Amino acid sequence: REIWRAFAKNVSTQKHVCPIIHYRPLKIARYYIDSLFPEWDMRHYENTCFEAERYFSITRLKIDYERDEYYDMSRILNLELDFNFKIWLEWENLFVVDYAILPNKVGVLVQKDRDNLPFSNEAKPAYKLRQKILEANGWKILNVKWDEFSNLGPNRNAWIKEEVEKLLKATKDEIKKDEEYRRAVLFEALE
Repeated sequence: REIWRAFAKNVSTQKHVCPIIHYRPLKIARYYIDSLFPEWDMRHYENTCFEAERYFSITRLKIDYERDEYYDMSRILNLELDFNFKIWLEWENLFVVDYAILPNKVGVLVQKDRDNLPFSNEAKPAYKLRQKILEANGWKILNVKWDEFSNLGPNRNAWIKEEVEKLLKATKDEIKKDEEYRRAVLFEALE
């Protein structure tokens, strides 16, 4: 707690504009701090990164997404299984959710070989962090290891359909509660 407090205070009290090269790690740290200590007021921290946020664009990271495995997955999810996934959704100008269904906040992340540690099938810490931060912010995430998924052969469509439907079912009640709350607020405003 004290280490993170000192870190946040150090970032918040910088007199210089945050260099764009440091923006993404600082923003990731901010979301991590939020998940640990949601009661902390992080406005000063965010203000320190304001200028960098204006110029940073996650779209330049999308170049990595123009690969065959993404086209195959898009075909399977949206054409063959008839889900309505948004492709390459930018979240908070920080991460790209490979495939997302909104407002359910259901996401599919495709773990490729380059997302793994060298000579391992285990994901790199940065890849795991993306999933953890999204889940801490209310997302239901299905992580698909591309190699394992490809090896499922003809069973892969049935497997991913079942997994996505589980996530959609898990979010159904949450969506219903949010909609009921939104309606209650609107009716209260009309009175």
